[in-house]
Amino acid sequence: MTAVRREIRLAGSGGQGLITGMAILSRALALEGRCAAQSQSYEPTSRGGFCYSDLVVAEDDGDYPLATGLDAIAALSQIGLDRSLELSNRARWCWSTRGWFPNGRRAASIYGCCR
Repeated sequence: MTAVRREIRLAGSGGQGLITGMAILSRALALEGRCAAQSQSYEPTSRGGFCYSDLVVAEDDGDYPLATGLDAIAALSQIGLDRSLELSNRARWCWSTRGWFPNGRRAASIYGCCR
């Protein structure tokens, strides 16, 4: 039986609290008994540079702790969306500052998302 694995990304600009938010979510899932691996990346600029935090959630210990195909993206800036689309080959839900967008559309701008 294949274990269910979900990958979530918060992406945007530095200073928006993306890493802190994902760390809190990771801890909450761990307290629920789920296996969660959180990773992050940010540019050297303290505010405004590209930043993201990924969370891989599984029912059991996963074989690889980094995101390889995002299931959901929450993009808080255009740069966050643009740089996350390459991993969104199976993303079903995206969120931008305009709301949720289900699969069925792939967007070139923050106002729509995913395929």
